[in-house]
Amino acid sequence: MPDAAKAKTQQFTRRKSNLVKKTDQLTRLCHAELALIIRKNGRYYMYRSIDHDQWPPTITEI
Repeated sequence: MPDAAKAKTQQFTRRKSNLVKKTDQLTRLCHAELALIIRKNGRYYMYRSIDHDQWPPTITEI
């Protein structure tokens, strides 16, 4: 993997990790239920503040 591509991958990994940390922090500080969904190159990364089958709600439920 060329250095530029490796650096981009590492940057994405770091930023994704920071987003998850901030989302978790907001959940704890504000007692809010949050869902974070990231899509990159057809892959999905998801964080849910609660482990429930119906969370996050569908678009029609929102």
